[in-house]
Amino acid sequence: MSHYGSVEPPRVEGLLRLYSMTYCPYAERTRLVLNAKGIPHDIVNINLANKPEWYFKIHPEGK
Repeated sequence: MSHYGSVEPPRVEGLLRLYSMTYCPYAERTRLVLNAKGIPHDIVNINLANKPEWYFKIHPEGK
C-alpha cells in the first residue's frame, strides 16, 4: 500500500489502471468485471486517510 509522500508506481503501457483501497466494495465490483471480461489491468491501492502527494496530480480534488 502506498503512503503519503511515496512515489507513484510506474505505469505499464496498455494496462488500465484502477486506483483503490484494500477493502473498497466499489473497486471490488470493478475488479470482478475486469477479471470476468479478461481486461488486463493494474491495481494501485492507496490509503484514503493519508493520500500520497502524487495522487493529487491525477485527481486534484483528491476524490
